[in-house]
Amino acid sequence: MSQLNFNSMSTKLIRNSTFWYFTIIVLSILSSLNIHGQEIESITPDFGDIGDTVNITVVGNQTNFTQQEGIIDMYIESELVLIFASAINTINDTLAIGQFILDTEDCGNVDFVMETALDGFLVIPSGFRILCDRDKDSLALVDLYNECNGTNWSNNTNWLTGPLHTWHGVGAGSQTTSRVTTLDLRGNFVEKFGLTGSLPSSFSNLTELFQLSLDYNDLDSVELSNMPALIDFACNFNNLSFLNITDMSSLMGINVIDNQLTSSGFQINNLPLLNTLGVSQNFLTTIDLTSFTNLKSIIIDNIGHLLTFAVCWRSLSASTISYNNFCFLYYEIISLIVRKQYS
Repeated sequence: MSQLNFNSMSTKLIRNSTFWYFTIIVLSILSSLNIHGQEIESITPDFGDIGDTVNITVVGNQTNFTQQEGIIDMYIESELVLIFASAINTINDTLAIGQFILDTEDCGNVDFVMETALDGFLVIPSGFRILCDRDKDSLALVDLYNECNGTNWSNNTNWLTGPLHTWHGVGAGSQTTSRVTTLDLRGNFVEKFGLTGSLPSSFSNLTELFQLSLDYNDLDSVELSNMPALIDFACNFNNLSFLNITDMSSLMGINVIDNQLTSSGFQINNLPLLNTLGVSQNFLTTIDLTSFTNLKSIIIDNIGHLLTFAVCWRSLSASTISYNNFCFLYYEIISLIVRKQYS
């Protein structure tokens, strides 16, 4: 918001009686504008999710938040949104907090407005953003980049710089409402891609993601839950020592071949459609899959430490399975397990 500064006006104008009446008119107009140089330096946070209650901290650059009648009101507005602060707490002359309940179905940028008795309306155009679902996708991927060594990936083209749909490996439409549906950050046998550490907790906000491919990286921990669109997850040839995948209503395939998983670090639950599981070349001593009634294919070859293997035999096809370097039919393995447990 452009401001008029009374101090920059010529003092000759005030002293000259010829212009005295004009000066009075100008001053009366300026009384409703910002003639003291007051500005909002910052607001924190500058975004929030639909339905959230957000406490926005406002920092000013002059000492007048508490002068005269202080702050009259705060609100955020756009063509579709008008939300007034439900509570205002003036901390001191340059610090105040407004509480906003983002009770709206609309998202996008909104102006932040604060009205004070002394300075009138102080505005930060597009100073606050009500998050759309695509924004949350973007923020989750920003966390992934920052927490998983993004600067050293073998290909990070356009990440954090270009439009979301141009980021390497990200499958999303160019429309502002399009969601991220696929993520392919695979390396290869010659060169790993470069993800390290653990997936961020915000990763599960990618609720429209249906395919996730992270083969040939150096991830050591993955936790995923409540991602209703995810169908296929591949994280082969990493360094996973912990895997926790729960509450996935659509997930059909998990492949985590050639990792460092032990039985205590391998946790999968409430995956009603799971039909393919690849866990070869890990360090599992027990695999209990009896609750997964749709399993059709299991790959567990080269697990030299495997002692107990239990599945629901009715769900398995008569395909072959490698088990401790020996090849059996599914029903032969189940037969052995059943005799051991119930004889």
